Amino acid sequence: PIVAIVTGGSPMNLSGVQELADTVLLTWYPGEEGGNAVADLVFGKASPSGCLPVTFPQSLAQLPAYESYGMKGRTYRYLEAEPMYPFGYGLSYGKLTHSGARLSATKTTKTKAVELTATVTNTGQMASEKVVQLYLTHPPKAGVQTPLFALEGYQRVKLAPGVSRAVKFTLAPDRLALVGKDGTAALPSGPLTAWVGGALPSASSLALGAAKPASVVLTIN
Repeated sequence: PIVAIVTGGSPMNLSGVQELADTVLLTWYPGEEGGNAVADLVFGKASPSGCLPVTFPQSLAQLPAYESYGMKGRTYRYLEAEPMYPFGYGLSYGKLTHSGARLSATKTTKTKAVELTATVTNTGQMASEKVVQLYLTHPPKAGVQTPLFALEGYQRVKLAPGVSRAVKFTLAPDRLALVGKDGTAALPSGPLTAWVGGALPSASSLALGAAKPASVVLTIN
């Protein structure tokens, strides 16, 4: 197998690398101990646990001109095309599953917070860390550019093989609101989907091997 080790500080065109390599390890700028860290990861002494803080597009065609700052078609929040590597994506040697997403209440008002709990399990054979990510899909609201997904929270967990752990998030009304063009924040009524997983809950993440997220629907009245 070919392991491509890539250094850099921003998204880049990795189409040629992706075609040739079995695995791509992005090390950013690792510093003087970077070689030792990379060796530990490549030879299995440690498990990768990072997640992309940016989107890696397929090409420049996925980066529209800045004719406006409405962000339509830009970033993980509004990009409808499938990128090369999506925001939040990252694999590890552990095999973590996400299940049992549940809410303290399935319906709420625009002034009351709700608790979300999900279970993360390491079904693999190696102890691993993972960043558990919470994304929201809002109901549409007139006059507001509704994101496809919105990162609401995350937690880093470390699990031994066969171990499960509950992760909890608070869905507070002020954190769920969307901001309109006039700068006013408002919480739209309707069904809001919450996703708990190890990557952006998109088709491209699943196609690249990310674990299926757990999801639950909260109705806002």
